[in-house]
Amino acid sequence: MPESNPFSLQDKVVVQFGGTGLLGPALVTALTAAGARLVVASRSRASLVPLLAREQAADRAFDPEEVQMVSESPLHALRDRVLARHGRIDGVVYNSASRPMRAMSDDLAKWQESMDTNATALFAALRTFGDVMAARRSGSIVTIASMQGVIGVNPSLYKRA
Repeated sequence: MPESNPFSLQDKVVVQFGGTGLLGPALVTALTAAGARLVVASRSRASLVPLLAREQAADRAFDPEEVQMVSESPLHALRDRVLARHGRIDGVVYNSASRPMRAMSDDLAKWQESMDTNATALFAALRTFGDVMAARRSGSIVTIASMQGVIGVNPSLYKRA
């Protein structure tokens, strides 16, 4: 009897938001290794180039996409490109985050900048892509949250080794 992969995403179309932070590259590797046809959306397409090269060297790949998520129209355009290229969307992984605040005394504009990505863009992305999956009555959404939402702010946790 052949062994099966319990975490197979073979030929599933998955859109991942955020691929370059602390968790993004590991998620990209796991999803491509599981067989997903992965689209990775980032605020900067150029920032995805080293990750794409690493994945291609391992005989895996993904479609890099640049998207500014502060309004819905870029998300709609991304959705339309993914559907035109792949014909469907089977899943979304939301791993995008913004941490412009460094102290409680920071200007309120820094809080708003954070909320634009961490809350508003999350909602807009999930609504935009979730509607496609809901219409098909099939799909999965995974959102990545920070442990700092539970234990409080400790900036040293986010320093790269």
